[in-house]
Amino acid sequence: MSPSKVLLIALIVIVAATLLAADPPPQKTSPTPATAPAPPADPLAKTLPKVEFSGIPLGDVIQYFRDVTGANIHIRWAALEQAGINKDTPVNIKAAGVTAQRALELVLEDAGGANPLDYMVKDGVIVISTADDLARHTETMTLDVRDLVDPTDDKAIGGLMDLIRENVAPDSWRQVGGRGAVSELNGALVVTNTPKAVKEVEALVESLRKVQTRRPASPGALARQADVKIRLVSSMKETCDDPAAMGLIGVAGLRDEAPREAKDVIADLEALLASLDSLTLRNAVRLALKDLYRVTGDQLKLLQTLKDMVTENDGALSRRPGPRPTPRPSR
Repeated sequence: MSPSKVLLIALIVIVAATLLAADPPPQKTSPTPATAPAPPADPLAKTLPKVEFSGIPLGDVIQYFRDVTGANIHIRWAALEQAGINKDTPVNIKAAGVTAQRALELVLEDAGGANPLDYMVKDGVIVISTADDLARHTETMTLDVRDLVDPTDDKAIGGLMDLIRENVAPDSWRQVGGRGAVSELNGALVVTNTPKAVKEVEALVESLRKVQTRRPASPGALARQADVKIRLVSSMKETCDDPAAMGLIGVAGLRDEAPREAKDVIADLEALLASLDSLTLRNAVRLALKDLYRVTGDQLKLLQTLKDMVTENDGALSRRPGPRPTPRPSR
């Protein structure tokens, strides 16, 4: 090999080694988008498999809730003591498979007796006091309900407000001497009450919204839809112990082939609903009625049907037997 070729190869090797040893050029990177922190979980939403307190002092019970939920709990002992309740007031409850919220409500009901206790959540802190003390602290929330009722229908708006007052803290509204108020402005409800009551109103409206269907349909289509549901009810009668269900065949003209008027199906369904004891069958009939009330524009009956479904099903769940509770926690 000639000296010139050896020199050329040596130069190539030196240049290559220099390039490999050099730092790589900086890579362009797009900035990582900032993510908003997740909202804190509701500590009272935690399910407690079994809870039992037998003569446990209230102060110890509240500490138990702090330990199992991690919640910040503040008790206004001065207000409680004015009502004859203190840290040593005994608590006696048994519950299974309930949320910490429901268990806390049971504790406050038991400890308060004739002097109702309650709680509110303020700035992430659960504040426990007497109901009278907490009633002095209110907040206001605005809820858009135009998807539930026609803002121009005064009867429908009034029915929705009555529904709220009947189902959320009934003794807290101005109509019965309380401080709570609910009014309507351009399709929005303006609700003023304790933080807990306002939250319950929001939950009630949301439950109505979930049950409400927004899918438009013609009266004829809804009537046929209702007939299909009635047929389904009839098919369930063989496995139902409810004697009233035995008369379902032929109800609302099940053998009719032609589509029926919505108002005619409504009349038959309402009569059928009054005769049923089975919750499963009553739910099926109410679902059919809900569709028909919507298309006929009967907002009051629609809201009442939704309320009855929520109330009756919640009542059935609360009466469902659970497993035996475990021994009470140690003090």
